[in-house]
Amino acid sequence: MQTEGRDMVAEISPAAHPAGTTVEMRDLFFNTPARRKFLKTEKTEFKHLEEVVKRLALSRFDVGFTLRHNQKIIHQLRPASTEAEQERRIASLMSPAFIEESMRVDVSADASGLRLWGWVGLPTFSRSQPDLQYFLSMAG
Repeated sequence: MQTEGRDMVAEISPAAHPAGTTVEMRDLFFNTPARRKFLKTEKTEFKHLEEVVKRLALSRFDVGFTLRHNQKIIHQLRPASTEAEQERRIASLMSPAFIEESMRVDVSADASGLRLWGWVGLPTFSRSQPDLQYFLSMAG
């Protein structure tokens, strides 16, 4: 499917594609004169988009992600099924220092069916800002 501008009808045509989903955006803000004054620099807007991909990648280890910007691969993340693969993904998205200074938590409450799992930074890994704090809630 391809669409351009806000008033154009989506053009749908068959295309060969490997298993999975590809979302490609080009010239995302090309036709936004009314909002242009609210847009920040290209770098800032990209960082917002990168944060969305980061949150998705941290919440779905079973899915691979590739983020490209200006024909350059920023993140190439394969599905991570083992704990070691998950830790590699976290280190690449957050920082190697975080994974070195954290511990894995996995606690289940059988009666309620709740499970708390993830990585928690040790007290030796303190930061003055919450930029590496992610809390995700998942059903099922």
